[in-house]
Amino acid sequence: MSPESTKSKAGLVLTGGGARAAYQVGVLKAVRELLPLPEKNPFPIVCGTSAGAINAATLAVFADDFGTAVDTPARSLGELSRSSRLSLRSARDRPRGRCAGSQR
Repeated sequence: MSPESTKSKAGLVLTGGGARAAYQVGVLKAVRELLPLPEKNPFPIVCGTSAGAINAATLAVFADDFGTAVDTPARSLGELSRSSRLSLRSARDRPRGRCAGSQR
């Protein structure tokens, strides 16, 4: 066996769930800041489920640029957050009518 095949490798498993996906991006940003070479992806093996799979796929697509891999979902989450606030605000401002048969 070659020395490369016996060398240990770090894998990254990203779980599902929308809130977890946001937390994952925050942790990945912290990892990027701690790395001596932040442009190099430290995880040669990535996998995920559901929302974690989206983050894992982004890491794989931008494998040559860890900074971009981390910033891409962060930007998407920021845009999603803004659009969610807008839709909540517009729902709150809609006039509310009575249901048929309600006695108020």
